[in-house]
Amino acid sequence: MCYKVECKGCGKTGWGGCGKHLVPLYNGIQKGSHCLCRAWPGVAAVAPVPSSASLEQPANADQKDAHQPPPPPAASSAATASAGSAGSNGKIA
Repeated sequence: MCYKVECKGCGKTGWGGCGKHLVPLYNGIQKGSHCLCRAWPGVAAVAPVPSSASLEQPANADQKDAHQPPPPPAASSAATASAGSAGSNGKIA
């Protein structure tokens, strides 16, 4: 049988027991009071809270251009040469 327990990690209401009676147990707990440190198998809309390691931001997250797309690839040297204008002496300016 499943029963309510106080989570030692977050202080909210979690569960103990066999895990086969979690839907009625979950439904009997006030919304927002559910511990999400541990999964509630069989309860559809509940996912465990990600670990603190996955919540950390990347090292470059504080850079203002960190989320900019990469620059376009450079044009090939042949395209660059033909894009220039030839002067009267035939050399590219």
